[in-house]
Amino acid sequence: MEFHNSDVVWKRRSPRVFGGLLVLCFGMACSDPSSGGVGVDTVPAGGDVSPPQDMTSEIDVPVIPDADGAPLSDTGDALADVLPDVEVSPEDVGSADDVKGDVLGETDASVPDGEGEDTSVSIPDSLPVDGTDPSDGGSVEADVDPLADISPPPVDVGGGTNGLLDPCPAVIQVAAPIADLFTAVGQPVELEAKLVPVGLPITDWTGHHVEWGIGSGTVVATTLIDAVGNLGQSSGMATFMDVDTTVIQARLVTPEGMCEWSSPVSFHVCGEWVDEGFEPAGPPGWVLYGNAVYPGNGTVELTGNVTGSGGALYNDAVTVSEGNASMEMTFSTGGGSNTGADGFALTIVNLDTVQELISMLGSASNGGGLGYGVSGAYGSWVGDALHVEVDTWYNFIPNNPHTDPVDANHVSINLNGDPGNHIWFQAIPSIEDQSLHTIRVDVIGSIFKVFYDGQLLVTQEVQGLDFRGGYIFFSASTGWATNFHTIDHLQVIHGCK
Repeated sequence: MEFHNSDVVWKRRSPRVFGGLLVLCFGMACSDPSSGGVGVDTVPAGGDVSPPQDMTSEIDVPVIPDADGAPLSDTGDALADVLPDVEVSPEDVGSADDVKGDVLGETDASVPDGEGEDTSVSIPDSLPVDGTDPSDGGSVEADVDPLADISPPPVDVGGGTNGLLDPCPAVIQVAAPIADLFTAVGQPVELEAKLVPVGLPITDWTGHHVEWGIGSGTVVATTLIDAVGNLGQSSGMATFMDVDTTVIQARLVTPEGMCEWSSPVSFHVCGEWVDEGFEPAGPPGWVLYGNAVYPGNGTVELTGNVTGSGGALYNDAVTVSEGNASMEMTFSTGGGSNTGADGFALTIVNLDTVQELISMLGSASNGGGLGYGVSGAYGSWVGDALHVEVDTWYNFIPNNPHTDPVDANHVSINLNGDPGNHIWFQAIPSIEDQSLHTIRVDVIGSIFKVFYDGQLLVTQEVQGLDFRGGYIFFSASTGWATNFHTIDHLQVIHGCK
């Protein structure tokens, strides 16, 4: 290999190997690391390895005495003593940039054709850690500087690791989506993050934004930040096209760098979706039964405000898939007589045919049976069904076939056609106000969650709970006391992973 400056050509006949490191010695001393030396003393503390500017014509060499103590005046002799393996030839003239190129591993260093020995370096396939030569190793031909592949270490930003800010100027909190949200493929999902400054308030969020990532950090959305008092708020929408339980995180990005990802939030992206607002009257697939009617205002009235009434609405075209699912109904009740009664229910029942469903409705008890009671004290039916019940009359034995768990209006989850089989309930005395309310039930394995008017009422695990899906129907009834029982909207998200 040859290094050029303006007056000399330095030829390295052979590299030195210390402890598995390939070391080129030029213009300064080398020492063996195994002997306690510093190894290679080639780069000054400032990191500048360029030759002096005045090397365009000659090199100033310090006066070095020979073995007899007499000064050496010949430049070649001096360099020969300092670099015993280097041949100095004044015939070839290059530039200082050539020397710098070879030292730093650049590829544009010039080597005159046909000059000197073969410049390739034989390097064994592997070198023992003790620095000894392998007994029978292969070799590769390398015609580039062996130091060229040495890269500087990554630089941390702001004292953090992996280029992350530490400390981050604000703590990010994911407000939406909420954990275990259900959504359908292709439906927009709300993204919302709140940012709480750490230390001094941040009044100007210019240049800041929030990135949203899923999986191992794939960014799916970017949202800007608005100042809200001393807080920052960032919101937007995103859609997801894969049926999966999706994990999403958010992170703050500032002009100085980015922060760590927030705590993850998981939600369910499902493949099937029922979204029914009952407009126009008589939407496809829905069938009225008993006293149920379409009033013409985008609702279904199941009983009317009359005594001894019962009605139902079922779908003969769509069934709900088994497994994880979310069911939400919007309804109103009240306006009746004798303190109001009896209530209604949303049912998902696992049956093979629509004929079996019609038979079940025909045998179900009204009054305390709410139009779905076919087992327990109300019959001998055996099967899998989940019921979301709104009960506005207190039933008790011996006046009724079963006793309710509380003497008040309540919502409950019941199983398998039995109005007396409550696996959960909660009293809601004000439910008979003829205002629209929503009840949502999410089933996730053996766990269910119940929301009333957007507020989470319970998260509960039921051993053996196995949601089998099936046909959808609403049912309601009155007795001596009456109420309106009106269904306004239904949404079922199912077909989840």
